[in-house]
Amino acid sequence: MREGTRFEVDPAKRDAVDFALWKGAKPGEPAWDSPWGLGRPGWHIECSAMSQKYLGEEFDFHGGGTDLIFPHHENEIAQSEAATGKSLARYWVHTGMINLKDEKMSKSLGNVISIKQLTERYPKELLRFYLLSVHYRSALEYYEGKLEEMERGWSRLNDAVRTLMADMEQAENAALGELEQKAVEEIKRLGEELFAAFSDDFNTAKAIGVLFELVREVNTYKHNGGNNRAVFAQALELFQLYAIDIMDIVQLKKVDGSGLTADLLDLLLGLREELRRARNFELADRIRDELAELGVTIEDTPQGPRWKV
Repeated sequence: MREGTRFEVDPAKRDAVDFALWKGAKPGEPAWDSPWGLGRPGWHIECSAMSQKYLGEEFDFHGGGTDLIFPHHENEIAQSEAATGKSLARYWVHTGMINLKDEKMSKSLGNVISIKQLTERYPKELLRFYLLSVHYRSALEYYEGKLEEMERGWSRLNDAVRTLMADMEQAENAALGELEQKAVEEIKRLGEELFAAFSDDFNTAKAIGVLFELVREVNTYKHNGGNNRAVFAQALELFQLYAIDIMDIVQLKKVDGSGLTADLLDLLLGLREELRRARNFELADRIRDELAELGVTIEDTPQGPRWKV
């Protein structure tokens, strides 16, 4: 937009970087009468007019892609603040682009993959996990097979949360010993790190990394013989708040592929246990094998049977 670079300078402009508040009418375009003749608002002024009408002269958050920082958002700020004398938005939330083979995804390039197309192939929780795996201001890479790669880590997180819920059912209500005190302190520290990550410009990538640290901490505690309900409850509270309530990246009910729900699978596991106690191993094994064909694995542990996808 500087004089003598890529484009000829518009002779109607006083300065090469000026932008239009009102565009003169062109043949075939919608137009309205004005003191300056027939025309229409410039596209920057449209956004200022809409935000003032619906949000007021000042509002909290203004969003958009990083490609809109200049010239669109800078021009919105210039015209809105000149008109009102007030700050337009308190926080600017600019999201990075999604790239396909190092090329920005856009309608003009015809390389758009819709959310609808992806959710027909993958669970929505996996899709959120992928989108939140990088900071929202950073570019995100997509290619065929990317979500299959992401699914390994996502499944590990899901399995850990489901297993922890099952551990709660078998856990002991006992006083906290040295092992428990150490675990409680570590889980508390990780909770503080999660809060700090979200307070730091909604850093979901860092928060997901902390959630995996929490998985390792719980596994270490159990490996060392820990089985205290209070410890499991403290860890589960963090998973519930950050992985389920805020980010919604854990799939608790529907099971991929099988179409079964967690409640129904728990019922089948209970039935299988009754058959085993009755020494009807043939039918118990049939339940296990047919669930395996649906993609559901049953694991027999000292704390009881568990299922995972």
